[in-house]
Amino acid sequence: MYYLCLDCVTARNLELISNINNPRSNHSLYGVLNNTCTPMGARLLRTNTLQPLSDVTTINMRLDAVEELIRHEETFFAIRTALKPFQDIDHLITALIQVPKKPSVKHAEQSINNVIILKHTLNLIKLLKESFTGVQNSLLDAIYSLLTDLRLESFEERINDVINEDITYAKSPLALRNQRCYAVKAGFNGLLDVARQTYKETVDDLNEMIDQYREQYQLPIKTQFSSAAGFYLSINIDQLEDKQLPLTFINVKKKRKILTFTTLEVMKKNIKISDSLTEVYLMSDKTIEDLISEIRSGICVLYKASESIAMLDMLTSFAHQCTVSNHVRPEFTDTLAIRAGRNPMRENLYVDTFVPNDTYASSATNFQLITGPNMSGKSTYLRQIALMSIMSQIGSYVPAEYASFRMVNQLFTRICNDDNIESNASTFVVEMRETAYILQNVTDDSLVIIDELGRGTSTHDGLGITYAICEELLKTKAFIFFATHFHELTRSLTVYPNVVNLHLEVEIEEEDSRVAMKYLYRVKDGRNDDEHYGLKFGQIVGLPEDIIRKASEVSYKLKELIDSNKEKSNSNKIIQRRKTLLQLTQHLLQIRRSSNLDKDELRRYLKMVQEEFITKMEALL
Repeated sequence: MYYLCLDCVTARNLELISNINNPRSNHSLYGVLNNTCTPMGARLLRTNTLQPLSDVTTINMRLDAVEELIRHEETFFAIRTALKPFQDIDHLITALIQVPKKPSVKHAEQSINNVIILKHTLNLIKLLKESFTGVQNSLLDAIYSLLTDLRLESFEERINDVINEDITYAKSPLALRNQRCYAVKAGFNGLLDVARQTYKETVDDLNEMIDQYREQYQLPIKTQFSSAAGFYLSINIDQLEDKQLPLTFINVKKKRKILTFTTLEVMKKNIKISDSLTEVYLMSDKTIEDLISEIRSGICVLYKASESIAMLDMLTSFAHQCTVSNHVRPEFTDTLAIRAGRNPMRENLYVDTFVPNDTYASSATNFQLITGPNMSGKSTYLRQIALMSIMSQIGSYVPAEYASFRMVNQLFTRICNDDNIESNASTFVVEMRETAYILQNVTDDSLVIIDELGRGTSTHDGLGITYAICEELLKTKAFIFFATHFHELTRSLTVYPNVVNLHLEVEIEEEDSRVAMKYLYRVKDGRNDDEHYGLKFGQIVGLPEDIIRKASEVSYKLKELIDSNKEKSNSNKIIQRRKTLLQLTQHLLQIRRSSNLDKDELRRYLKMVQEEFITKMEALL
């Protein structure tokens, strides 16, 4: 099986597992996708988020299973319900395979717990198998086959030979203690039966003594239990009716409106009960250890069952995501084509206002150069592409109306601009290190996301380095999405036919010398000729007018100087016309390969493509 390679910088930049600003927040890709019901499923999802697949066959098997679960709602909800009570089977397996160096009360107690949890788990697996009704899918069938292994049934039969059938897993401390005490069937050890009888009689004596306290002092005393303190007493302060607690009651503690306390006699009974339990656990240990040894020899079947349940849990989590958000099944072709894609981490925060965007990249348009002012949505758009690619390659549906992806074997990002104070690395040094790593490892099947390169040094050096890096990346067939503030690149890189200029749309509103900037968050083709967003933003935040005026004069003079040195020729328009023809060819090939439209819809869509092509060509005449 092959995997998509993600480095730690990319995992951090994309907030795959934890949020950069608040590590405790669930606002990460893993947090968004994690609708799992079991600890095993959550771990498998985390592993897949950090290590997505790159094998189309395996991914499509997962997608087929998710589609089958979405189609059969009753089965989907039945499986989800059956998964919720499961304990951590991996943790249980770890506990079962550990052999103690010498017997101890603590280990004996834990061993009984483990057998009770295993009995509970095997019973839950039976219930889970019953929820598989009406589904026909190879992956789900394989999971069902592993859950119906006859060795699991033999484990259950052997446990039922030793453990009382009415023993179940309990969460309350007292119930769990009683379950451990009476776990082993009577008759295996005569001394064990005597010790359990002693335990029962002592507990009964304690309850009778507490009843006597109630009658003697005419107080509604309640019996409480905790693992640390054993049995103790409590009463609501309001029920005392201005009375004082008798001196018989000691260790009085107040917690809100509840008083807790005990007596010397209760403490003595707790000690006796504890001694009885110690005898029960130690006498049960030999029988329990023999049972665990038999199970240990076939522990591999539990590993497989745990992996199967984890996979099933992750698949149902993906299906659940489709019920709470509008997601679509991704396709895998040689192009990246997304219609109305949404950032999976942002759409939940801005349900009604998030603006979806299209994305298209092919071998003929593999370098996308994106410009736009600060806060226009460039970073969100770049992360959206990367996150959707990861989602598709772990077998999840993606937030879009249509999505086609090229299989990616490596994903690189250069997003953060923070100084690394601990290693004494400036913004520029960090940029260059991360970019060097990308250039050394990028392949034709990589996806590269770069946001704002070259800002940590002088303008001329930054532009020169950025241009050289772009040229180096253009030698590959990797899909590259490059956001920049260097508008010069939108002109100088047009000599390459595979470079596509995009920009984030912004509306500038000027009224009575006041300027307002409206962010539309829409990705548009071509470059935006208005390069003076910085000046307009300065006006918005209230810089003095004379500073804005002087800055405008200098900016426009520099632009005129640059434009005057450019060659006056039609070569650029010729290049643009060739690129437009190449893009049309790729677009038509994509439609032919993966369009599901009927004839009338396809005719209307092709008509729209034709009109867009004619408009672009006329603008280049």
